[in-house]
Amino acid sequence: DDQHEPMADQIEAACMTGQYIAAGRALVSEATVQATTGGALIRGGDVLAREFAGERGFAFLSAVATGCGTTEQKLAEWTGIRTKYLDDLVLQAVAAGVRQVVLLAVGGDARPYRLCEFMKREAQDTVQWFELDLPEVMHYRNEVLRKTHTSGKRIHQVASDLSSPEWVDKLTSAGLNTRESAVWVVEGLLMYLPQAGVSDLLKRVRGLAAPGSTICGDILNESHFSSPYTQPLLAVWKQWAAPPVSGYDHPEELLSASGFTAPCVKQLGADGTDYGVVGAEFLAFVAGNPRPQQGPDPMPRNLLFHAVV
Repeated sequence: DDQHEPMADQIEAACMTGQYIAAGRALVSEATVQATTGGALIRGGDVLAREFAGERGFAFLSAVATGCGTTEQKLAEWTGIRTKYLDDLVLQAVAAGVRQVVLLAVGGDARPYRLCEFMKREAQDTVQWFELDLPEVMHYRNEVLRKTHTSGKRIHQVASDLSSPEWVDKLTSAGLNTRESAVWVVEGLLMYLPQAGVSDLLKRVRGLAAPGSTICGDILNESHFSSPYTQPLLAVWKQWAAPPVSGYDHPEELLSASGFTAPCVKQLGADGTDYGVVGAEFLAFVAGNPRPQQGPDPMPRNLLFHAVV
């Protein structure tokens, strides 16, 4: 049956979103897409991505490509760009001495298995990884890891709902040292939380983050929900998974209000994150429609961010 019925179950919808992203990473890894900055767009390849995606992830990716009039490979490259941006920030933090990496809404993220080879030996032997997601998502993740005979070192799993405060105590019980710096990766999560939930999550992270910590992730802007450019994407997304609900034109303000400093926001695929993968037509369009420094942003954008404590 090629028709996928719309899903009411939030947990299954959350799984589907992670499987879609994993399908994109699989295509980019298997095509060994190269970045002009040197090396593969996805460092170390992602041999787990195809297993994490499963048939449903690739079917979802195909449906989005069809609905948006593009190709699966082109969609996958946008996922690869986001992956590289966050990979680089994790590795920079580790190179600077951070020894804790927290992956919020980990889904099918394979960073604990991909990135170690790009760290110095001492870091490989000492970095602690913390993986958090819904219990059902963690169950699926562990089934894939068992199936592929994949294991890692110093990986601590926390099964919890990130929209409620219970994950804070569970994370510290799992071993997070709140006196030591960490890099917090919030990938593919914030747009699915209501704005009050976004603010609560960021403030909880700030409460746990020691000086020297970094937070990095992605977010949508407000026009993403109303622009005619994005309606085909949103229509398909609502059929397959939990639709995004929150956007921010100026995430710098959100990060500052949550207690972080030196916030940096870039548009996905622009502002130095094209990595030689994005076409000239898109870059020219962005150059002609820059993100406003204040006030509403009329153009839909996927935004990348990082900030420090």
